[in-house]
Amino acid sequence: MKSKDSLGVMRELLRDAPGLVIGEGHNSTSSKRELINNMKSLKASGVTTLFMEHLCAESHDKVLNNYLSAPKGSPMPARLKNYLDLQSQGYQAPEELHTKYNFTTLVEAAKHVGLRVVSLDTTSTYMAPEKAEIKRAQAMNYYAAEKIRLSKPEGKWVAFVGATHATSCDGVPGLAELHGVRSLVIDDLGLKSRATVDINVKDYGGKLNPDVRLSYKV
Repeated sequence: MKSKDSLGVMRELLRDAPGLVIGEGHNSTSSKRELINNMKSLKASGVTTLFMEHLCAESHDKVLNNYLSAPKGSPMPARLKNYLDLQSQGYQAPEELHTKYNFTTLVEAAKHVGLRVVSLDTTSTYMAPEKAEIKRAQAMNYYAAEKIRLSKPEGKWVAFVGATHATSCDGVPGLAELHGVRSLVIDDLGLKSRATVDINVKDYGGKLNPDVRLSYKV
């Protein structure tokens, strides 16, 4: 890994692969910030599709597709915005970062640069029992992997999910393993504002082995 910044790392991981799985802790700011800030450059590098956890096919696909196909500058429909705002609650970051980098602004940024956004959940995969993390991972990971395959992106793709879905966890293959691509975890646990880059990470969070980790101090 030669790159020391997020865009360079993403480009390296995408260079010889059809896609990249980016994992996060859902209260992380850095993951959303780096994806939002690099979205235009990723589009220029051949990325056409952003796959997202939390968005459920039967609940959100229609309103999401209507929003993405609306003229540039069109406001996000209230139903979609309210849902994404709800997902963004619980931030531990400073308010100014919370306001700028969240699930809502992520989808808005994707629309702005012309990326297709595709849901990776259904109400069934999303409503797995709260304490049954393995069942949730099994249901979501296999559904999401098949959704990516059937979507047949015209260019490269990025999947943005929780870290426990990005790579194998508790014996459940992650999206990276299921698609034969690399996993990148971005977190807020760094000691400085510039990225710390770790490769071939072992036992991240006690149970994950992402290919690359980028850590920032927020």
